[in-house]
Amino acid sequence: MKRIVFLLISLATLLSLTIFASAALTNINPQHSKLLNSGNNVCEYYQNEFSVGEQDTITINGATMNLEYFGDKNWKINDYEGKLQNHQYFTSNQNSKIMGVRFDFSFMDQYQPEGNLGLTEQDYYPWDCQGFSKDRGLISEIRIQEGWNLIPFDVSLKDCYYALKGELCKDDILASYYYISTLNKYYTEKELEEEIDSNPVLNNYFNNNGLILQESSKWIYVLPSAGNKKVIGRFGSRIPYRNKYLGDGLFKLNSGWNFLIVDAFMVYDDDWQENPVSMDDIAGSCNVKKVYLWDILNHQWKQINGEFDNTMIGSGIVVKVTDDCTLGYGGSNIPPSLPN
Repeated sequence: MKRIVFLLISLATLLSLTIFASAALTNINPQHSKLLNSGNNVCEYYQNEFSVGEQDTITINGATMNLEYFGDKNWKINDYEGKLQNHQYFTSNQNSKIMGVRFDFSFMDQYQPEGNLGLTEQDYYPWDCQGFSKDRGLISEIRIQEGWNLIPFDVSLKDCYYALKGELCKDDILASYYYISTLNKYYTEKELEEEIDSNPVLNNYFNNNGLILQESSKWIYVLPSAGNKKVIGRFGSRIPYRNKYLGDGLFKLNSGWNFLIVDAFMVYDDDWQENPVSMDDIAGSCNVKKVYLWDILNHQWKQINGEFDNTMIGSGIVVKVTDDCTLGYGGSNIPPSLPN
């Protein structure tokens, strides 16, 4: 199972989902501030390069934090003294206002001066930071409801004690199922953990289907006790996106049902301009028989016959194809048959 968890983390890193109601993308415009407040619709961050002995005071959700840098990566934050190499100070702190706050490690990596310190809402409260940036791609909320939800495969739920404020976590889920198309079978996380090393088909599926897993979906059952919690997804990055997937023949499907998501590239082109496609437009070598979207509000399948739109981004879909094939531009990439 460690292999699966590592894969999920890797995919989440590569992917640099409520759904956008407007066709226009909102640019993320982070604001530097010493007052970071969640839920105010302002994407805030704090960053400072401290010299030895330098002090500063910031406030997070009303909690005052007095900072002082001692040098050699040693800090003082209120009553805490020591190195800040992980998020432990924040996640284990009894002050509920800062529990779940995360460091932005881009301000603290090996290529930065050791006195750099950064905190960002894009890490610890990303719901104030939804929209688009060339560095991070599209960031938006995944729609979830009580009951069955079809969400992106690469969403890895955290233990609830470590989850962000308002974030869906493991204890909110009754069940989670992955569909392995090559075996035409559902697996729970526990079953995958028990069988992945001994089952060569499973092992091969996870080792050789990186992009498919990145673009696939899984079932989760959300308990009523979860309340109004959220999940955030990231799509795209500075690399070419639609062209890379479709032009380079990277998006392969297996014969039968394939669990996918409506990804941003199905609605926006590589310049992040709205330019939606239908499954017929990107069928490539695939003979697509059926496409259904899971309607979470009514808990039923909804057939899709036309173009995808921005209200669908992040939604789970199932696509049935007759044979193993590759998605691509211009429908079938098989040459026409010769005349009789």
